[in-house]
Amino acid sequence: MTASEDAASTDDGVLWVGRSNARWPGLLALVLAGGGMVLVGLVPTGWPGGLALIASTAVVLPLGRIEVMVAEAGVQVSYGRSGLLRQPFALSRLDSAATTRLSAWSGGGLGYKGSLQLIGWARAANRSGPGLRLGLDERRTFTVSVDDPEGAVDALAGLGVARGDGGG
Repeated sequence: MTASEDAASTDDGVLWVGRSNARWPGLLALVLAGGGMVLVGLVPTGWPGGLALIASTAVVLPLGRIEVMVAEAGVQVSYGRSGLLRQPFALSRLDSAATTRLSAWSGGGLGYKGSLQLIGWARAANRSGPGLRLGLDERRTFTVSVDDPEGAVDALAGLGVARGDGGG
């Protein structure tokens, strides 16, 4: 499957948009950057670790905001305020959609966990609460925290995607 086949662009008819916001990634990024600056400034041999801490903020910050868009071409999950990091799912890949309830400790905690390619499941969660569970081709699942996931399930059902049971 090519990237063009898997893309859900904003030019396609947008049917539903939902978001999930959290403060903890911003606070964690601030702590990491501060710790990195202290290491770089105060410890002469600590600059590699300090730079690594500062660079790690680029991984943490995008989880502060997750946006899920359902369009006629499929589902697109965007990360961060700018939405530059995107994870598209073409409609042809979607087997089912369901709502689920996420907790901070289910699925290994908050953040991006798993790998669709290696272990067949992935989860992007920035807070406890409602979430959307997508059943993908080849029995893979992707779960994402988002407000009002029922709207996404309804929109996808209108496009012919089966309603799932939600799982765990």
